[in-house]
Amino acid sequence: MVVHVYSVRSGTWKEADRSLYEPRSVSKDPRKKVESFTFELGYSMCMTGVFVNGSLHWIATNTTNLSSFIVGFDLAEEKLRVIPAPFVYGVDFLYDTVGELGGCLCTLSVLSRKETNIWVMKEYGVEQSWTKLTIVDGLSEYMPILCVPGRREVVMVKDDYTEREDWVIYNLDSATFKGITIQGATYVYYGGCFKETLVSPYYNHDPQRA
Repeated sequence: MVVHVYSVRSGTWKEADRSLYEPRSVSKDPRKKVESFTFELGYSMCMTGVFVNGSLHWIATNTTNLSSFIVGFDLAEEKLRVIPAPFVYGVDFLYDTVGELGGCLCTLSVLSRKETNIWVMKEYGVEQSWTKLTIVDGLSEYMPILCVPGRREVVMVKDDYTEREDWVIYNLDSATFKGITIQGATYVYYGGCFKETLVSPYYNHDPQRA
C-alpha cells in the first residue's frame, strides 16, 4: 500500500507512507525476525475516505488471510496506522464501510444478512470504547454504505444484484426509514460524503495542475 500526498502550495506530489505493516508475531529475541503482512484497500462504494480526528479512514484487507481492518492516515504526520476494530469482526460478515457519527468514527457490519450492527468508537483509538449503538431489523436486503455527517442517520442501498438500486435513509433515533429518490439516475450509482470548505484547491495555482 502506497500513499501519495498532493501539496496545493507546491503543486507537486510526494510519497508519504509506502506501506503498512502489522506484526504477526512478536519475539523478545532481537535475533529473530518479526514477520509481518501488508494491507491493501478493498473495493468500497465510498472510497474517498472518512475524516475523523485529523485522519482519513478506510477498510483495508490483510493480503495474507483476507481479514478486514480499519486503516487511518494521519494528515498531519502523514502516517498510516491500524485502528483497533470491534471484536465482533471475528465472527461477523463485514461490509466494507466506515463513517462518522456525532464526531466519532463508526463502522457497520452485517450479521447473517438479517441484522446490521452499528458500532461507534466513543474514544478515538481506544479499542474498549467501541459501543454497539443499535441493531437495524427488517432491512435484511439493504446494505449500509455511509453515515450522514452531523446527523444520526445511515444511508443504505438494496443489495439484490439488479440494475435498479433502491436507497433508504435510516434514522437511529426513531428506528424508521424512508426511501430516497434520485432524479435522473438510472442504475449503478454510488454515494459519498463531502466536507464543506472555503479553501479552493485552485488557490494561487493553475487549475489544470490541481
